[in-house]
Amino acid sequence: MREMRPDYWQLRVSLGRDPETGKPRYRVKSVKGSKRTAQRALASLVTEVDAGKVAPSAESVSRLLDQYIDHLEHL
Repeated sequence: MREMRPDYWQLRVSLGRDPETGKPRYRVKSVKGSKRTAQRALASLVTEVDAGKVAPSAESVSRLLDQYIDHLEHL
């Protein structure tokens, strides 16, 4: 959580590393309001990430689809 300018905050939560590239991935959100408002929004964002409510990237969906098609070809 960092203050970009007065009452404007950037929240960033780690999603771990990308399995293909090894690069770190983050979920970023901007919030306008007090520090307390930003802290609550950050707690909510962390809860979403921990609960798995963050949608997978299109790249990972594409990779899973390719794996599924390869599996079907072997049947």
